[in-house]
Amino acid sequence: MAGEGQIYALLVGVNRYDSPEVPPLRYAVEDVFALREFMQQRLGLKKKRCLLFTYPPRAEASPASRSNVLGGFGDLSRLRMGEQDTFIFYFAGHGFELEEETHLLTYDSKPSPAGVLSETAISLARLKALLRGIRAGQQLIILEACRNAPRPLSRATGSLRWSEAMSRDILELVRDPSAAASPTARRARAILSSCWEGQLSYEYPQEKRGWFCHNLLEFLREQPQGVVQFTQHLAEDLGKRMNQNALIHYRAALDQRPHLETDGGPVHLRLREPAEFPSDESAFITQDRRRRRRRRAWILLLTAGLALGAGFGWNYADPAGWAGLVARLEDAWAKLTGGDPVPPPNELPGEDPKRPPPPSAIAAIVPPPTNPFPQPGRAWTNSLGMVFLPLPGTGLLLAQWETRAMDFDVYRAALNLSANRLSYAQGTNHPVAGVSWTDAQGFCRWLTDTEVQTNLMTGTQAYRLPTKLEWCLALDPPAQPPSTRIFPWGDDWPPPRNAGNLADLDLWRATGLRYIPDLRDGYAYTAPVGSFPANPLGFFDLIGNLREWVDGPAGAGQHQTVGGAWDSCTREELRLNNPVELPDESRRENLGFRCVLDLGPVRGAAAR
Repeated sequence: MAGEGQIYALLVGVNRYDSPEVPPLRYAVEDVFALREFMQQRLGLKKKRCLLFTYPPRAEASPASRSNVLGGFGDLSRLRMGEQDTFIFYFAGHGFELEEETHLLTYDSKPSPAGVLSETAISLARLKALLRGIRAGQQLIILEACRNAPRPLSRATGSLRWSEAMSRDILELVRDPSAAASPTARRARAILSSCWEGQLSYEYPQEKRGWFCHNLLEFLREQPQGVVQFTQHLAEDLGKRMNQNALIHYRAALDQRPHLETDGGPVHLRLREPAEFPSDESAFITQDRRRRRRRRAWILLLTAGLALGAGFGWNYADPAGWAGLVARLEDAWAKLTGGDPVPPPNELPGEDPKRPPPPSAIAAIVPPPTNPFPQPGRAWTNSLGMVFLPLPGTGLLLAQWETRAMDFDVYRAALNLSANRLSYAQGTNHPVAGVSWTDAQGFCRWLTDTEVQTNLMTGTQAYRLPTKLEWCLALDPPAQPPSTRIFPWGDDWPPPRNAGNLADLDLWRATGLRYIPDLRDGYAYTAPVGSFPANPLGFFDLIGNLREWVDGPAGAGQHQTVGGAWDSCTREELRLNNPVELPDESRRENLGFRCVLDLGPVRGAAAR
């Protein structure tokens, strides 16, 4: 019987895109990992038979580029799948319709012009050809890409809905007469889409999932052990569940109904109990367990905070005492959960404060700060959206990432400065490259003057470049004297996986330049800021992307640069004790900078 064999899967989730024309999403990557976890628990999916492509890249996943996804299909087409086996393809991200043809956008897709789109995205016609090469007896395609043109919104909101052309392309995708004539063709194919023509697909901030993915997994988890058939009846039951949950949680119906198309009969999946087969993972942490752990952690923090406050003689009858306690608990909570803030109460006018905002209300409701100026020891976001984090051991705030092209473009426009020409293309969320030390200093002075004049900072606060010692304090652990650490990440060579955007195979293919063997990070040149994991202090790209200008002693007319860049490939280039001195007017294509926010005359030891 079909569905009794092995499960093979190719899962794609894209939160961020290289092109500035395509807005980011929030939970597509989380949907991929949630679906994989379910398939491992209930379908017996083995890790070696599952290919993951996400962006930003995560552990166990490759970058979700077009070439990687196409290569994944090629790898699976060479496997000996049989008629009892099932192949599952899942895509969470943006869909794009252009000239009556629908495309799935990988992170490196370029929506315009049309000729470039066809070469950088995956059309549904191309997907149809790829599926012909998969020899499994069943194919289940799940698409959570409901947009016919990207806008700066989530998958959920906006005036653009699932289009007629997308519906037509889905119908053509599921029906493949040429495959029926092949003796090795699949016997059943089903395509389950998150919504249908004229509808929207929502994201669900409370669970950090897509609304469709969350309900689908909860629906399947509730099914008893045995065979589940993907039929119209299942799609209708899932749609009713989604609508009922919307009425329960949000007191409103959501215009989102899943749609199923089948060919060659329904797809059958055999749901197992988790104990039926050995897991590939050492342990599964389900959503319920995560919630219970967070709840227990919060209760412990609250109890400890109350006891600590009582020891210091805080008066909880005084609102200021409670405010101090809450601020400290929120800081502790952010560290415990890796940066997830405590969800603020719903303060929308006319809404029930006991209920969360609807899925379409993507923007979090954040109360205004009690003090509008940046404070020592607390994160700060400036007028350009640049995030600054406390620098350990000082009273300073350091930019979380390198100054972006979009930030520097505002400065250029304000002073009517011409842009530098690079030999490679950059998006607005890439770090600005090709800037001199003089350019960086000018940006800091302009930003200081602008925000002081607009009363966002005090007259004693200022932006500037960090010193080399301050830059080293942002590493984890801080590499301050007398540290003998060789590289920013430690003493071992080569750099660990996901250390940063360094010279890799993609660079060699694009330019022929030297690269670090066995390293592939998905970028030939610069990557969008935040593409690689932050260090435990919360800072991005201290190791790669661009070398950074710092302030401090150097030769006449020169200053130092530190860190690695997209073209760094040798031990010497990446050593901590090997800063490179360059002329102040140097505008190399691997040079950028990040800012320090100096909060006043009282500074830590590193700033002196």
